[in-house]
Amino acid sequence: MLNYMRSEWYRIFHTKALWVFTGVLAGLLLAMNAVLYLMGRGDPRFPYSTIRFSLSPLLSNMLMMGCSGLALASILFSDKSQGGIMKNAVAYGISRTRIFAGKCILSSAAAFLSMLVILAVYVGSALWLLDGEWEPYVQILIRGVLANLPFAVACVILFVAFQQFLGREILAILPWLGIVYVLPLICLYAGFQFEPLGKIAEWLPYNYLQLEVQVNMSQYECLWMNSQGMLKCLVSGFAGIGFFLILGVCLNHRKEL
Repeated sequence: MLNYMRSEWYRIFHTKALWVFTGVLAGLLLAMNAVLYLMGRGDPRFPYSTIRFSLSPLLSNMLMMGCSGLALASILFSDKSQGGIMKNAVAYGISRTRIFAGKCILSSAAAFLSMLVILAVYVGSALWLLDGEWEPYVQILIRGVLANLPFAVACVILFVAFQQFLGREILAILPWLGIVYVLPLICLYAGFQFEPLGKIAEWLPYNYLQLEVQVNMSQYECLWMNSQGMLKCLVSGFAGIGFFLILGVCLNHRKEL
């Protein structure tokens, strides 16, 4: 398994996919801050040329972390990039379950390194180009990223589980969307009639990130700003990691049969 992971790690860092993905996202965020800066210079009354406004899109939609992890995992372990790697690995005695675990570790590590670069460009360019108070908003962003990092890892694991079981990215994305987006809404609305489902719905990331995060020009309220909300995010995220790992192992065991 270690040899498989080393070979995959070498492939990931010596192909363009990781660097292009990171560069494109970082470039888009840098461009956004540059546009805000230029519009503020052109019109001193322009109200959005501030650090607060620049950081608000990510703070108001932390689901983007999970979606970005899915996108990167899809690129790194696409059918085209894998070729005959899976068949060769299985032929050398590496079980599908171990390959699944290796993919989860590698894709999560690559996504984490990519995120660090993207956030450095995002926050750094905002501090460099834009005006306004920065310390409280950067602290809220850092707390938000730390609080939702386990959820993002869980999203990567869920995608890898379906991708390896179903064999194609598009087929894996559909059940991923169902679990991350559709299931929480079903639980939320069903919870109005069946209280236990309502309690479950409160702990599903899509729901609490939509209902307990209010970020706009007049409000800056995020559940991870207090210890109880921070704990809720962490518990939910780590529970997702555990559940999706078990799901992935079960799916791959069934595949072997």
